[in-house]
Amino acid sequence: MKAITTNESVENGKRPLVTFVLFAYNQERYIREALRGAFAQTYSPLEIVLSDDCSKDDTFDIMVSEAAAYQGPHRIILNRNDHNLNIGEHVNRVAEIAAGEFIVLAAGDDISVPLRTEKLVSRWQSRGYMPAALCSDFQPIDAKSQKVFFPKMKLYRGAHSKATMACGEILVLGATTAFSKDVWAKFPPMSSSIRHEDRVLPFRALLLGGTIELVDEKLVNYRVEGGVSTGNVLTAREYLFEYIPTLATRILPDAMQRLKDLDVMSPDDLGLRALCLKTLAEHESSISLSKAKGIGVEFAFFSALRDGARFGPLFRSYLRFRLFFMFSIYFRIKNS
Repeated sequence: MKAITTNESVENGKRPLVTFVLFAYNQERYIREALRGAFAQTYSPLEIVLSDDCSKDDTFDIMVSEAAAYQGPHRIILNRNDHNLNIGEHVNRVAEIAAGEFIVLAAGDDISVPLRTEKLVSRWQSRGYMPAALCSDFQPIDAKSQKVFFPKMKLYRGAHSKATMACGEILVLGATTAFSKDVWAKFPPMSSSIRHEDRVLPFRALLLGGTIELVDEKLVNYRVEGGVSTGNVLTAREYLFEYIPTLATRILPDAMQRLKDLDVMSPDDLGLRALCLKTLAEHESSISLSKAKGIGVEFAFFSALRDGARFGPLFRSYLRFRLFFMFSIYFRIKNS
């Protein structure tokens, strides 16, 4: 039987098949609520992919039992990776499984509201089924699934441009996102080192001539206490020498992937390529500055400048580290 594509479905007056993906890893405490949110989606036709990244707890067993008990209209697909793939490869794997031309992503410790898929697909349809990265607002919840106050995360409302994205300004919340499938189909698989698919896939949508948009409704109950998003208050030393280099190390593969994707889709765009290279240099400078001592701080600064890092962000980073060392020396002398 010939598969019906999205365009053919639209021409025939049919609603397109959509895939809702629930990613899970060691989330046995929250996975039932996440599953029930997935099963409650009102959009149809919908396939739901339940994908576990080789959890060490009972997450997958719960997914299996809940899927077996499900009596609703949606098609359920179970997947368990043979070994832990981490985020980049896990997302690649699920994109291979998904039959829908529009893919809604969900995390195993969050809860999607029933209208989430319906609202996101409606926005995609209103844009003519073009390449797209969509995200939504969210409701913060705690470990007991109660609504809580949370300092408002900045959701990137635009203007969205390839230039700002090349510089890493991709402030969408991955747990609320959905993408047209061509952001996978028209590019090579993401690197296995990718930790933030939401810093790669939106850029791809723009490279394809598409759109990035915020649906300004709270479509996800987002776990900020007890889930993977919990943070800690840091000292100045921890911030400079642990948080900053760790963050730079985590997002460096995202910047490398954006450069690779640009070379695939727009290899002649030298201006955009220069911005990608500047961003890479800035991430690398954060790592080198955190390791530098003495005049090594200045050496790391000028090396990053030579490699193309923007002067403003680089100079601010340099000042943080240099001032920290100066105050450390001052207090050491004072207390000796």
